[in-house]
Amino acid sequence: MPQQTKVSILRSGTFTRLPLAQSSGAREDKDNLNFNASVVKTVAATKQVFFELFPRPLNSIYRRVIDELLVEIHLLTVHHQFRYDPFFALGLVTVYDRFLDGYRPASDKEPLFDALAQAEGFAAYQIRNDALAVQQTPSQVLAQALKGEAVTDLPESIRVFCEQGVLSKYSRIFALGLATGLESYLQTLTETQRTEEFKVICSRLGLSAERVKRDLDFYTQALEQVRKTKESLDEIIESGRKKRLQASS
Repeated sequence: MPQQTKVSILRSGTFTRLPLAQSSGAREDKDNLNFNASVVKTVAATKQVFFELFPRPLNSIYRRVIDELLVEIHLLTVHHQFRYDPFFALGLVTVYDRFLDGYRPASDKEPLFDALAQAEGFAAYQIRNDALAVQQTPSQVLAQALKGEAVTDLPESIRVFCEQGVLSKYSRIFALGLATGLESYLQTLTETQRTEEFKVICSRLGLSAERVKRDLDFYTQALEQVRKTKESLDEIIESGRKKRLQASS
């Protein structure tokens, strides 16, 4: 069996504990929040909740991915500057769906997502709904709103986020959601126009476009590692199946 590929999607840092992920619609001043690390779950406690909600064995190919995702989300959401937003939701849905593409049994995929979301203090249906709201909004309209231009008929969660301007806490998951939401529009531009437009949007959010690009490249490479591991294991399983058939004939 091929050696299991470790796909690390963690970002190091110093974190202050926050009882629950805050929504962008309830952005209290962080100085007014009552931080109490003793009542906040640790990474180990978050994993324990996950496995209580999803007690079935995890597919071996994806076990490391799920573990790393649990840790990354936990460390992000307990940071005192983290605020939940619809682009984070889209990023989470995107990374989950892409990394767990082909998960078997397929019937476990949604219960697994539900358990992951609940373990991190989210409602899975809300994440899916907010992600869908971004996906259903024309990407050019998203670009205009993210640049601070006046846009009508935006979903409330997107409008609130775009009006706030600078992002309070950056994450790779957010970067993926932002890129996914803008993808259709950016593809209609020339390479030069695409680079400049993305820089303008990132600048308004207080982000480095170069850093975002590096993080997107990271996800692409990690996804490729998972795909290759799965293909190698599938080949071994198929080879074993053929040998058994030959032996029995």
